[in-house]
Amino acid sequence: MIAGFGSVWLFGDSKDSDEDSRTGSFTSADADQRVELAVQTVLNAYNAGDWEAVEQGSCGDVALRTAAESRGGIATNRTDDEVRITGLDDFEFTTVDSAMNAYTFARVTVGRPDDPTGDADAVAFFALLDSGDGWKVCTSQIVSTTGI
Repeated sequence: MIAGFGSVWLFGDSKDSDEDSRTGSFTSADADQRVELAVQTVLNAYNAGDWEAVEQGSCGDVALRTAAESRGGIATNRTDDEVRITGLDDFEFTTVDSAMNAYTFARVTVGRPDDPTGDADAVAFFALLDSGDGWKVCTSQIVSTTGI
């Protein structure tokens, strides 16, 4: 279901409005950039092995997957847990639904961290929550590795 939703909305443009519905003082583009920066920060920290920063920037499913007990990927492929996001290319669609919820789709590189020869382009979905102390990446999924 998410993959179908992603393909419908992936190339939409959510950066047209001038006012952020949360505060009335930031443009939608500013709010989108904060969400995208949160995703980029967590991915960079994960790939650098900065587990404290990953913990601070994540919640929910992502926090559980990356906890010390598992050290799983930020987002994994449903059919192969070893395939993970190894790089982020750009964001294709970002929206801030409310003061607390946002989601984004990004073009990413996926592969096995120890084998870059198998890297592939993909699309990943990220859901974020802002509970007052900044955006945190809570849900992530690789939704497409074909048709990019």
